[in-house]
Amino acid sequence: MIPIRDDNPQLKLPIVTYALIVLNVLSWLLLQGFGAEPRLTQSICSLGLIPADLLGASSIPEGLPCIIDGSSDLLTLLISMFMHGSWMHLIGNMWFLWIFGDNVEDSMGSIRFAVF
Repeated sequence: MIPIRDDNPQLKLPIVTYALIVLNVLSWLLLQGFGAEPRLTQSICSLGLIPADLLGASSIPEGLPCIIDGSSDLLTLLISMFMHGSWMHLIGNMWFLWIFGDNVEDSMGSIRFAVF
């Protein structure tokens, strides 16, 4: 079942929710090149969170398109939240954020929601 809307009224303008949607779409367009290769793979390898890279794993699966060099850091954790693997991934995530994000932001408050 795909949600179309919710029945909960929003009390305040959900500025953080709108900002998150804009940041996600801009990162998809500017950093990930509209999902076109080779830009998509390059962005995932250089900006995405690869657990083996972050944790310094000594062995990785064969055939990985990325080079694991231990260069991931805490900034990678932040940037990777804005990375998407395809148009459908981006659209699906932004759809749910659009529908439910305003209610969560109303409940938590804008600052707490942004930190969350």
